[in-house]
Amino acid sequence: VTLGGRSEIEVLPFVRGGVPHIRMPFGRAIFSCTGRDAKRVAITVGNRELLVSFDDPAAEFALEVGPYFMPGDDPSVTTRSPRIRVWPSTGRIVLDVDGTEVFVKERETATVLADQEPVLSEEIPLPDWVDTSHLASIEEQALLRLKPMLDPNQPLPLTLAEIVQSNASQSDLKSLAMRALASFDRFGPIVESLDEDRMHAYWTKHVEELQAGVARGAEQSQAILDSLQASYGPNATVIHEMLVGYSPEQLQRGGGARLVEALAHRELPYRVVAAVVLRQITGKTHLYEAKDSASKRRPRIAEWEDRLRRGDVNYNSQPQPLGLSG
Repeated sequence: VTLGGRSEIEVLPFVRGGVPHIRMPFGRAIFSCTGRDAKRVAITVGNRELLVSFDDPAAEFALEVGPYFMPGDDPSVTTRSPRIRVWPSTGRIVLDVDGTEVFVKERETATVLADQEPVLSEEIPLPDWVDTSHLASIEEQALLRLKPMLDPNQPLPLTLAEIVQSNASQSDLKSLAMRALASFDRFGPIVESLDEDRMHAYWTKHVEELQAGVARGAEQSQAILDSLQASYGPNATVIHEMLVGYSPEQLQRGGGARLVEALAHRELPYRVVAAVVLRQITGKTHLYEAKDSASKRRPRIAEWEDRLRRGDVNYNSQPQPLGLSG
């Protein structure tokens, strides 16, 4: 099993027949067959029980589990059904979900929502995170420098917080530690980074990390709101609203206007989040940069305002759940 980013996984006792068993509340992982006896794996996700059989000895599959939270959903709702998605990257697997069995071959995807049966599709591509070769070299170098700093004798969040504090000039290392801290629901450092110009290369990743936190649960969403208000005052509820996002209907009922208005906000964090969310929705930037001077931003904002007047601040494709692959 190779984890593919923020993930929580628990190894459980073997099930009948000596089948490895894990619990995965959320995260991404790649599973491969390592021997003749390791042909099946049992995976518990919430109240769903999966049994995956490797129909091909060379088969490999990717698994993504996360709360099904769409842009604009109510972040105070405490119960969130998971979305389970399985992609065979090579070969074919047999997926059994609570007794319902389906065959999933390469270039197919099985999606499981709430209490529904698996749905197969050939329209969903294998996600980028399955292939680690797409990682930027700067990210790989930061990871290599981070690993020796981890102290097995103290809690990981404490070590990560120390790395953030003591490596202020190393933006790549600082960003990696901040994102890892967010996985432990420690959102303060990554929230504060939205107001740090030297972190501009990582703002998109940081906004995405906060969106994933909002999606993870009501408690995490409230913790992010608390951190935003502690750093930027009570009006930072607007930033939280932008992180929660907007449904297509909410965009037309004022959400699009609030995003465009935030591009001209005097405080940097508002502009950072608005710019990222608008790009996620429309696929466009209009060359707007949140860190630019007001005079340089003005003509770019005018383009966004013109787009808003035309009623063209809309999703360029089907909205996707926050924090999950499309």
